[in-house]
Order: sequence, then structure tokens, then C-alpha cells
Amino acid sequence: MNHTQRCRRALPGPAPTRTRRRSLAALATGAAVWVAAGMLAACGEPPAPTEEAVRQRIAEAEAAAEEKQAGTLVAMLADEFVGRGHTLGSRSTGGIQTAPFPQSRQSAAGAIHAVLAGYRDVHLLTRVRDLAVDGDATARATVFVAMSASPIAGPEALTAMEVALYRFDVTFESDGGDWLVTEATWRRAQPGDFL
Repeated sequence: MNHTQRCRRALPGPAPTRTRRRSLAALATGAAVWVAAGMLAACGEPPAPTEEAVRQRIAEAEAAAEEKQAGTLVAMLADEFVGRGHTLGSRSTGGIQTAPFPQSRQSAAGAIHAVLAGYRDVHLLTRVRDLAVDGDATARATVFVAMSASPIAGPEALTAMEVALYRFDVTFESDGGDWLVTEATWRRAQPGDFL
């Protein structure tokens, strides 16, 4: 059955003309807009543009890590980046020991390359908590990251698999377009942090 025959069966009366099809398309588009507006209203306020940009940046970092694009991750660090943390990596890779004292962009870049090189495949499960935006240029977020060489089905699977769990407290600053990480601290997280 072709499109015209389906339309004839679905709509009473003569076959739809081009004008009638346009009207039906406009009606369908209008209905979709109202449904979307209703869904947004039901879900609460949509995120502010700045908050959405920061969440997008976090999603880009997640995608880059899963694709083992260390250079893309390093490019997200500001030149004046300062990082603090301890061990990165899983028990099976032995972990990459990082110094607890402040790290520069260069030393963080080395740690990122080493961690990603330690995995044949990278799979992440992330949870963003406590995202706060200060004006249009600064944002802070707590991001929980589970990292494994195997796909992670969900937070309930974390206790039954080989996985590295982290809490990252991150400060972002906008350079007029991109959100760059200026400061980050990381430490081990617990499976319950992902629920």
C-alpha cells in the first residue's frame, strides 16, 4: 500500500491534496511542540544555557575518554590547570600513582595518557552531582566516574566487576566559548555514590 492509499484509509473523504497534507503536517508539528512543552513543564525548569553548556562539556569528556582520545581530554584543561589526587586506574592495571601535591596541566596530561593506555577498551558510567554555576564564567561540579574495560550495565553492577571508581570535584571557567577545567581534585569513590 502506498502513501496515498494509507492516507485515504486513515482520513475520511477525498484523497489529501498538497494543501491538506501541508495542513496536516502543520497540525502534527504544532501538536509535537505542545507535547514537548508539556513534557518540559512536567519535568520542571529546563537547565539554564550556561548549565547546559557545562553538562555538554562533561558529556564530551566522557565520549573522548571512551574513545581513548587523550589529546581531546588534555585540550579541555586550561593552561593554568591545577589538579590534586592520588591513584588513577584499576586494580588490574596496577593504577597510576599521581602525586597528592598540586599537578600542572603537563603532569595531568601524562596521567591521562597513561591511564587510557592501560585499558584496551574504556567504558564509563558517570553521575553529575552538585553542578553550580557562578555567573556566566565559572562553574563547579562533582562528577562520579566508574571506569572499566568492560561495559557497565548500571550502578548495580559496580560491586560485581573490576572497576575503578572516582569522585572528581571540578572547576570550569569559560574562555568566551569553551568551558575549560581550571582545577580538579579526585579521590576514590564508593559504589553507593552512583545510586
